[in-house]
Amino acid sequence: MIKKLPQWGLRSSTNLYSLSILLLLNSQLIFSQVIKNSATDYFFLSEVLIGKTIPANLHFPNIHMQRGISIGIGKDHKNNKEEWAYRLNYPKTGVAIGLGNMGNRDVLGYQFSILPYAEFPLLTLNEKKINLMLGLGSSYFTEKYDLKNNPINKAVSTNITWSFKLFTYYPIFQTSTTNIRLGLGYAHQSNGHKRLPNNGFNSFLTSVNANINFKKIKEIKESPSFFTFEKTQNTYINVEAGWGENTFSPSFNDPKNVFSFRLGIGKKINNTYRLGTGIHYHYYQHYYDYINNNESLVQKGEEFETLKNHPVINASAFGVFITGEMILLNHIGFLTQIGVNLYKPSYSIEWRYNEGWKDTPQEIPEGWLLGDYNSKYKLKKLFSTRLGVKYYFTSIDSNPNHNIYLSASINANLGQADFTEFGLGYIYNLKIN
Repeated sequence: MIKKLPQWGLRSSTNLYSLSILLLLNSQLIFSQVIKNSATDYFFLSEVLIGKTIPANLHFPNIHMQRGISIGIGKDHKNNKEEWAYRLNYPKTGVAIGLGNMGNRDVLGYQFSILPYAEFPLLTLNEKKINLMLGLGSSYFTEKYDLKNNPINKAVSTNITWSFKLFTYYPIFQTSTTNIRLGLGYAHQSNGHKRLPNNGFNSFLTSVNANINFKKIKEIKESPSFFTFEKTQNTYINVEAGWGENTFSPSFNDPKNVFSFRLGIGKKINNTYRLGTGIHYHYYQHYYDYINNNESLVQKGEEFETLKNHPVINASAFGVFITGEMILLNHIGFLTQIGVNLYKPSYSIEWRYNEGWKDTPQEIPEGWLLGDYNSKYKLKKLFSTRLGVKYYFTSIDSNPNHNIYLSASINANLGQADFTEFGLGYIYNLKIN
């Protein structure tokens, strides 16, 4: 008999780990170290939002306008003399907490959110700067999917979710202490495939946003824009191990472990960007259990019978990737990654269960329609993506040879959530050129 791999007892608190890491990053965003003799530009923010969420499924409940408010604190880095601020054109960073009504309080409930963000100058129109804001955080929903009590809300099936926000802002009224702006953008919440259904909320919103400075804005004699930095780059080697959770299908819906490992090499450019490539390995407990327990599609004479010959390998995924990273505050990295799966055989079982007739049972009846191997299947099986944040323990601008970081990220099959992951990584930096 094949011995089952240990699960390490880590299953119970994925979303709590997520929230803890995000809170750690938030504290860094707000209370980042200020260089001696440089001005600080902290501000209070408030925002009123209104818009509409797109129905997440058939028979979605009737919804009214989505409404929300948020407040927070931030910092304008226009007077920051550090290299990362110079390279990124002096952005704003901060954290906001929010309350939202999703448009049907009985079925969809209320949303509470915490969102660290960064805001970048995008372009100038009529001598006014249009900014682009990116936020990645966490939300808590008071209502979620329940087969008996709330079956028509298939947007979220866990109370705690990831939260993403992409907005543009245009100023309409400015004084020495206040900047009032119109906002337009997109918001998304989902649980990272921790439990199904996970169709997610996708909302398009408009807003009125106010930034109120803690003190009157003063002109400075020496503008940071006069500062220049030499162009630098160095090679780095990266090793990362991760743990996460995901689910398999509505009939195998308990979260189970996913373990990952990555080895990469790349270039750090101007102490602000990383570009790299590498190899990845993922092990899925759900796949292993399905094979080892001799479930329907791996039984004798069935389509995936041969996967039982090497269950550990066939419960795994191997691939290559390229990655990009933008570094803020010398400690925070926002990462994006796209890769190609060279081997992921058990994804085909997952596809068969989830893309045919809905709610495929564990024991599949004869004649049951399973998911078809169409072009969408081929793309999702082939391409892997990842979006997340890192926290570096040693400041990037000190150019350390060794650095350790924590990460929190969402892995996906070409945009469709695969698993939420938390990682511990090590970077070795070679000599700067």
